[in-house]
Amino acid sequence: MDGTDRGVITLGFGPEKYKRMATALARSIRLHDPELPLAVVTDDLDHPDLQANFDKLIAMDPAYGTGVQQKLSLDRYSPFGHTVFIDADCLVVRSLEPVFGLLGVVPFGVVGFPVIDGFYWAEVTELMRRFEVPYIGRFNAGVISFHGPEGTAVFETARRYVAEDKLAGLPMYRGAPHDEIPMSAALGHLGLVPIYDDGRIMRAPEPLQSRISIDVANGVGRFKTKNLWVEPAVMHFAYLFHGPGLRGSIYRREVAKLLGEPVPLGLRLRCAASQAIFTLESSTRVRTAWKRSRGSIRRTIKRALRRGP
Repeated sequence: MDGTDRGVITLGFGPEKYKRMATALARSIRLHDPELPLAVVTDDLDHPDLQANFDKLIAMDPAYGTGVQQKLSLDRYSPFGHTVFIDADCLVVRSLEPVFGLLGVVPFGVVGFPVIDGFYWAEVTELMRRFEVPYIGRFNAGVISFHGPEGTAVFETARRYVAEDKLAGLPMYRGAPHDEIPMSAALGHLGLVPIYDDGRIMRAPEPLQSRISIDVANGVGRFKTKNLWVEPAVMHFAYLFHGPGLRGSIYRREVAKLLGEPVPLGLRLRCAASQAIFTLESSTRVRTAWKRSRGSIRRTIKRALRRGP
């Protein structure tokens, strides 16, 4: 496999916000890997921002499913020999060379670990029984590296599980069949395991146990999650960070900066407030006190609102 025959692919279809997110992702990659080819799967091949920031625009095929189910066909979409898929709700804060390097040592590289018990979207023992596998490859599908026939085999196996209705009765994701469940079972079926990255490749700040230090342009990305300080190349701002609330203000600020937009004073203040809250919540003592008192605080606020001025 030629080192030049590689690139990054993402998904940017549906509501405009997802195309905006894909554009911000592309710009974050360009800052650190300006020559790396980028491709986006989209339902709008004429979108000006996508055209300006991606080398290849690939037409989304609705026959491949809705929502995250489209990820099960990444092998069909990718024009690269070695592909790294990155979710559109991610931002890249440093070069992706370590991502290609570490995850690329296996044909299907994801960040995670194999499990034989516990809970991962469903009871792991139930998943093992249902898919007839010796383990489940638990991982976060925000970053997926794949190449060669063995990498393709994971997608093909996952699609076969869906076609055979193996996901019946299992949790769905926003109304669509899950992507991680069939791929994680496919790993067990094919004898592949996720890779532990020590927090260097990709992490989502959830659960968040600290402030979020991030400055995409200057290569800064650090936070604490699951009792580990991590500095991932790819910061995955999953669904909890998409909304208009305080939690999403950090992501929205970085996106605005990447897109060359002014950062309003209100957004700056919300970022400061969110960081203060993150700091407080990182304290076990404060978090415990909040859990004990939040019910009475909320009831007091509701009573005050009912009474009015």
